[in-house]
Amino acid sequence: MTNIFISYRRADSQSAVGRLHDHLLKYFDDKQIFLDVSSLKGGEEFKARIEGIIPTCRALLAVIGPRWLDLRSEDGRRRLDDPDDFVRMEIASAIRHQLQIIPVLVEGAQMPPQEKLSTPLKALAKLNALELSQSRFAFDVERLVKDLGGSFGDIRVSLGSTYRS
Repeated sequence: MTNIFISYRRADSQSAVGRLHDHLLKYFDDKQIFLDVSSLKGGEEFKARIEGIIPTCRALLAVIGPRWLDLRSEDGRRRLDDPDDFVRMEIASAIRHQLQIIPVLVEGAQMPPQEKLSTPLKALAKLNALELSQSRFAFDVERLVKDLGGSFGDIRVSLGSTYRS
């Protein structure tokens, strides 16, 4: 069962997401985490899979890097304004399904202001974000895991110990 969906832009935060995923595997089984590059099978249709998997999740981590808000498609349009943009679809679906959504800021990114988000994403701007900093990465991930514990109840935080929310 997937519990955590990691939403991100490859062009913006791919390295930070890979590192985050590796750290989360210390706390969760790999089947509990949806990350496109490790969770999708070859030939699988991405849009159908995310539409099917997000309602079954408990939390979505919206990883936001410094270019997340303003990345543009080849035609010059801001990607977040495109209804078929995967990141927009993922977050909008998580909002509709009332998942716990945690904005995760990486590489010095700031939370996007509500007025710069398309209508289906405006609720994201009201959420408290967590920062994953380069110098405190492991500590910041532990804090993130603790916050996820609110959704999951008992979770393993290290071999032999349990965090109870």
